[in-house]
Amino acid sequence: MKKIETPRKLALISKNLKTILNQQGLSKKDLSDKAGIPMTTLGPILKGERDFRLSSLLALSTALDVTTDELLKGVSTNKNKMAPSSSKPEYLILFLNNYSFSYVQIYNQTDATTTSIMLPYTIFCIENPDKILQYILTEIELVIGNVAPKKIAFYSSVLCYEYVPGRTKLISAGAKLFNKFILEPDWYNTHKSILPNISAILITITNGFVLSYSLDKGKTILKHQGYGFPLSDDAGNIWIGCQALRHTINVQEGVDKRTLLSDKLLAHYKSDLNLITTHVYDDYINAYSQAAVIVKELATKAGKSSEIIAQSFKNIYKHVKKIDELSKLELPIYLSGDLAYLYEQYIPEGRFKKMDHDEMLKKQFSYASSTLR
Repeated sequence: MKKIETPRKLALISKNLKTILNQQGLSKKDLSDKAGIPMTTLGPILKGERDFRLSSLLALSTALDVTTDELLKGVSTNKNKMAPSSSKPEYLILFLNNYSFSYVQIYNQTDATTTSIMLPYTIFCIENPDKILQYILTEIELVIGNVAPKKIAFYSSVLCYEYVPGRTKLISAGAKLFNKFILEPDWYNTHKSILPNISAILITITNGFVLSYSLDKGKTILKHQGYGFPLSDDAGNIWIGCQALRHTINVQEGVDKRTLLSDKLLAHYKSDLNLITTHVYDDYINAYSQAAVIVKELATKAGKSSEIIAQSFKNIYKHVKKIDELSKLELPIYLSGDLAYLYEQYIPEGRFKKMDHDEMLKKQFSYASSTLR
């Protein structure tokens, strides 16, 4: 990775870092701890005496919650800004994001080898762009070593693509960093990959849900939902978990009848509604997702859990009916996402088209790769 070269530039970065530290009332030790950079390394950087990698710059910007532009203020001029590279990238790096992990392929165009890994991380457009890029660079370096970002073409399907400010900042930062940088919504990647030339409906269900569809054999892809709970997405882990916790509170307060689901959740929270509330306030996604796990475990048994799943499908299917009305047809329905298996039984016979997971993943990577070539 390209390093910062001149003493003048290092001195300017040092000055910017010290100014921000003073403004935030942080010590050098505070910055060292937050950025994960040892004091033996950070000290010379703060003095303007030591060159450092781009990943360290991103770590500092994340720790201080500022952009890299603020740290590099005065360093770059119009003359020395790096122009987009027109040379062929050495590597194609593809991230396919799930709600809790990423499938990753790294393709070396020099020797035509492919490395596949899974990472316990998902790219959300609502996160700090510098933090996302720092993570990507760190993981890439572990696999292929210290390769200049301009030798890499990068593609990722992402979650929360509808958050415009975060998506815009991430695309802008990534385009400056890599040879090529493409982001697409996770549902769009799936639809383009597996239904490229047919008129069909795809229901993608993970933490929330998106219903994508084409009425003109893949030329135009439209969607319903995917704007996040509680605005939309009345299905998926978050909605399911929320309904389960609401039911549990009602049981404890004597409004609903006791069920196996409420018994398990009350046991988990020691029958303390304040603990439920605290968990939701602290990390609502985790709280609802944990509750949803119990619902899914009990889904095959008659009772409240199966009722919640059935209701979530009704919430989805009203969107299918609207598309049926628009198309004057009953298009084939495909399912994808971690919760797809829960809903197969509810789709009317003759409309459901089952997909092989491994084959679908191959098609997704093939499509992602084609966008970079």
